[in-house]
Formats: sequence, C-alpha cells, structure tokens
Amino acid sequence: MLKFHKTKEGKKLKISLTGRLDTVGAPRLENELKPSLDALRIWSSIYGN
Repeated sequence: MLKFHKTKEGKKLKISLTGRLDTVGAPRLENELKPSLDALRIWSSIYGN
C-alpha cells in the first residue's frame, strides 16, 4: 500500500512516499498531486516565475 506523507515548512511543501507504486497507487498519487500542480501552473501563468 502506498502512503503519502506531507510536511509543510513555511511556503515549502515536501511530499514523500512509502510503499509500492503499482496500478492501485499510481492513480491515487495522480489524484493527490494533480490539484496542486494545476494550481502552480495557474499561479505561474499569472505571476511568472
């Protein structure tokens, strides 16, 4: 089973994974990360780097 560990340090978000990335864990990982990555893309397109 894949487990997600999130640690926030100020403005930094550290994500670590433990376990096996398989056909069950991969979609969970995508669902966990996609909203954050989409938000970063939007922010970057508005404000630049």
